[in-house]
Amino acid sequence: MPQAGDVLDGRYRLDAELGAGGFGTVWRARDLRMNREVAVKTGLPATADEARRFVREAELAGSLSHPNIVTVHDFAHITVGGREVIYLVMELVRGESLATVLGRGLPDFQASLAWAEQICAALGAAHAAGIVHRDIKPPNVIVGESGPVKVLDFGIAKHRLSQTNLTGTGNLIGSFAYMAPERCRGGAVDGRSDLYALGCLLMELWTGRLPFLGREWPELSVQHMTAPPPTPSAFAPALTATADRLVLDLLAKDPGRRPPSAAAVAQRLAVIAREARQTRAAHGLHGPHGTHRVQDAPPIPATPAIPAIPTAREPQPQSQPDPQPRDRAVEPPPLPPYTPTVLDATAEPVRAALRRRLDQILALPDDADTGEFQELLDALVPEAQRELGPDDPLTTEAVLVRARHLWRRDPADPGLSRVVPKLVRVFGERDRRTIEARALLLSYEANAEHPGREGRAAARGELRGLVDVARLALGPYDPVTLHARAALARSLCWSMSRDRQEDVKRRRALVEPLLPDLAVGLPADDPERLYAHETVAHDAYLLADYAAAARYYDELAAFTGGDDRDWLVQAVLAHGRSLGESGEFTRAAETLARLKKRLAAEPGPMSHLVDEVHRLETRYRRKARRQDRPARSWFR
Repeated sequence: MPQAGDVLDGRYRLDAELGAGGFGTVWRARDLRMNREVAVKTGLPATADEARRFVREAELAGSLSHPNIVTVHDFAHITVGGREVIYLVMELVRGESLATVLGRGLPDFQASLAWAEQICAALGAAHAAGIVHRDIKPPNVIVGESGPVKVLDFGIAKHRLSQTNLTGTGNLIGSFAYMAPERCRGGAVDGRSDLYALGCLLMELWTGRLPFLGREWPELSVQHMTAPPPTPSAFAPALTATADRLVLDLLAKDPGRRPPSAAAVAQRLAVIAREARQTRAAHGLHGPHGTHRVQDAPPIPATPAIPAIPTAREPQPQSQPDPQPRDRAVEPPPLPPYTPTVLDATAEPVRAALRRRLDQILALPDDADTGEFQELLDALVPEAQRELGPDDPLTTEAVLVRARHLWRRDPADPGLSRVVPKLVRVFGERDRRTIEARALLLSYEANAEHPGREGRAAARGELRGLVDVARLALGPYDPVTLHARAALARSLCWSMSRDRQEDVKRRRALVEPLLPDLAVGLPADDPERLYAHETVAHDAYLLADYAAAARYYDELAAFTGGDDRDWLVQAVLAHGRSLGESGEFTRAAETLARLKKRLAAEPGPMSHLVDEVHRLETRYRRKARRQDRPARSWFR
């Protein structure tokens, strides 16, 4: 093994060790022929793949000439002590790695933006040459003392035309904490895989933590492939919505949803830098070098947030959003919901078979035989526990599916509450599955009769905190977030009278701001959306705000297709009266005539309303005729 003082090929004297990794040692050395300091990476390849890795680094990095990529000068095989040694000679960059920088704490925010732009420049040059780095991480980025940032270690890089796969015997190599989902699956990669790793790196530079905190490869791979990443500003509140969006876009599971190129990322970084400079200037923060750590700066203005649901003691939100969702500015959509992914059957046949079985169960239609669904799950869960272990992610998901199924049939079943601690342990608190399970339990407890006032209040408090977590982890328009918000609103309305004026006003102020958001994220026939819409329409009707009530009832009728089942009869009656009282006499009469016909044809518990419906219909027909009659002239 080469040692300090050795001279390789009579030319490169090894002066001091700079660092060592899994495939080699890096030395500060002197090129005796050119009389200059260089960095020499030496390796003792144990396998043919390791030897090819050195050759690949020399070939690919040596073909690139860019100020942000470490220059390769020379490469050779020699024999030292009877063993083959491969060495790679590179320019010596005086500075420190980003890993060292992060070891001291969060770096200066503006400096991190400048570093990231230079990393983008390096990646842009590599990608333009058809080279994917595949191992972007802090140790592979050197911050020069007085020069540019340098990207190094192209040891596992891949050229787009190469058929060589340097992954040993089917095992992935690289840093799992920064590995893109498509790499975790063993799929094809391109430059967008490097951009995913850059998203992980930005998260670390700006918040001090990685997006996914799994300790072992199986846990990390599941998180990369399925878990929604957290929003960076949840850990660094001074970050702007623009910075949040960039990181979340880079961490998209689908490469097609990531920025298209490193150059596009650099442009967005420039916008973030401009926002930060403007904010500092507005607050007079110039410092000795015009720089501040992101955690020390005052909050940077972000795009307007979705208003929080007020408590019963809180005042009405400052302004009510436009009730027409189509006219409302919509934020970028959240990450897509979790979709189970079948693993490579050749790598893990047992896991792949169990995954297929679970996917087939999940694909059963809603009206499938409940007994069959339960029987299939009861057979799958113990087999997964035996084959994969009780804390395996797939086993945990199967247990969750079974517990959720039993809970939906009987909310008193304790299985779902028992599985939540395991979800937190296996998937994390911010994983969709964990959040959804907790939301189901807390929504039920916050609105159930049995817990009593104190029990509902405690569940409501937890649910309010979970809403905040869901907003950050899943996005404001995710169905899980919206269902939790709607359930919290229903719980806050629990003690309010149905028709007392003060309660009606408070309830409308509480629920009405939800409607535009529910319209963005939930289908028209979603029960929570229908309930909220009917509540607001009825409250507007009780407050004699007939124009608003008519508009909301029009929308409700469009959602239900004009359905006038018994539970909507009162709504149809209120709709007709609201139309009439707001001056739409003809539509009011027609709505009431249809309702009267329905009540007469199918006698039921609402039959007593026939006389009232007939009276209102007659009244509005009369007004419609007057409205249509030509004005009488005094002069003929």
